[in-house]
Amino acid sequence: MKRAICLSLVLLCVSSIFAEFPKEISFQGKMQHGSGTMTGYYDMTFRIYESEATGSPIWIETHANVHVLNSLFNVYLGSSGSPLTGLNFDTTYWIEVSVFGVGTFLNRYKLGSSPYAFRSAYADSSIRCVTSSSDPSQRTGVLNFVEGDYATLTDTGDTINIEIDGIKPLPFANHYNGWSNDISSATSSILYSVPPGCYFYLYGATMTISNDWGSTGTCLVNLEINSGGLWYPVASVTASVSGSGNAISVNFDYPIYLDASEQIRVNVPSIGTGSSYKVAVTYWGWKY
Repeated sequence: MKRAICLSLVLLCVSSIFAEFPKEISFQGKMQHGSGTMTGYYDMTFRIYESEATGSPIWIETHANVHVLNSLFNVYLGSSGSPLTGLNFDTTYWIEVSVFGVGTFLNRYKLGSSPYAFRSAYADSSIRCVTSSSDPSQRTGVLNFVEGDYATLTDTGDTINIEIDGIKPLPFANHYNGWSNDISSATSSILYSVPPGCYFYLYGATMTISNDWGSTGTCLVNLEINSGGLWYPVASVTASVSGSGNAISVNFDYPIYLDASEQIRVNVPSIGTGSSYKVAVTYWGWKY
């Protein structure tokens, strides 16, 4: 039964958003029955609603033997078996108070701004709102910044500074290719085609031209990529003398990006008449 009992209250919430704190609301009130004061011990039930007058409670807690002195009382909501952690405090809440043997107060009372400081606690862990690419339904995680090659971390007060200088080469175990052949005329050979649905970063190459047969002439070897239907050389080596010839090894300052179906090839566009060379090409990169 709801009775005309007067309730005046003050809501206090003392907390810190920088550390763990008790998620409780200090609820202080004054209740009067008629014109007289009330003193004694009462069982009280507190209910929180999302509506001022209708709906079902979203939180309930009972406090036994609440000491009321000259109509004044104080309780800590959330301390008697019903934690407040299930409430987001991202909307307006209304509280209803019932006193066993006395009745339910006629009006619900809107929670003030102090309890909503609970919501600011999320700022302490907002960095956890990271989407997992392996499980799109997983919306929280821990994002760690780890200092390493080409990246440094420094702290200045409450600021974390992340400095990136250049690109750190990735391990090349994902893709590594070697090719060799005896060359006596202009020729080309496809070394790698990027599979559908993938892309490839070309990081570097080593190319060697050897002439161990005493032949004379010039041999030009290009490592080329096919992008947009056109071939572009990314590394070249030339040999024009007999003997061990020339060699080149290059790590690109920035990896060369190839999209799906694009290709890498070795191309010998010219070679001296009557010449014969041993050509070896190795490249490395990372497929995604």
